[in-house]
Amino acid sequence: MEVQRLVMRNFCQYTDRTMEFSPYVNLIAGPNGSGKTNAFRAILFLLIGDAQGSGVKSDNVYQLAPESEPAFVEGTFTHDGHTLEIHRGLRKSGNWLSLDGQQLTESSREMNALILQHLQTSVHILTNYAMVQQRKIDAWIDRTDSER
Repeated sequence: MEVQRLVMRNFCQYTDRTMEFSPYVNLIAGPNGSGKTNAFRAILFLLIGDAQGSGVKSDNVYQLAPESEPAFVEGTFTHDGHTLEIHRGLRKSGNWLSLDGQQLTESSREMNALILQHLQTSVHILTNYAMVQQRKIDAWIDRTDSER
């Protein structure tokens, strides 16, 4: 799976941010509190419908965003020759999933299942091996071979 594009609108500290990724190695660098972890969480939110933070989905809305403005995360991924476009709303914006330009569903539950099916993986694999959070990496390294 390759992340091609990430759009965050009123997500955490991002009011309107688009990130384009190369098909090779990408590096997100910055000082503490600049949003590196939240960009990571946005990608995870797109893939599994959960940003893996504390609280509920609405806790991820930018605190100073006017009530009239939508809050969402959107991303484009390629995998196995196909393009997945995912839009997850936090406020005043719905959900949708498209595969190769064809919209498949707006249901969050169906989106989760279809994304995992297309990527041929599970939430466990994504959150424990593919996209290990900063605080969990040490625990993963410390596991025995049989636990990994």
